[in-house]
Amino acid sequence: MDESNTSQDAYIKGFNEGYLITEHLPDLSDQIFSSLSDSERSKGFKDGRTQFITEQMQPNYPSWLQTKQSDIDKEISKDIDIDKE
Repeated sequence: MDESNTSQDAYIKGFNEGYLITEHLPDLSDQIFSSLSDSERSKGFKDGRTQFITEQMQPNYPSWLQTKQSDIDKEISKDIDIDKE
């Protein structure tokens, strides 16, 4: 096995650990994050943790249920025009 495969495997292992630990044990994830070195596995852990946090910040609605801001603005301006009459 060459070095690029082992470093890629370490990154993937760290990514999966970072994602899952952040999902199930966020306090432990914070502690681990603050004490990580600069290895491939650590980089993977950091990226997995970031990925989970990013996914949690996004709405869980399907795209067809999400309203665009421009559509909301159109409705508001339409209501305003009606009131002027």
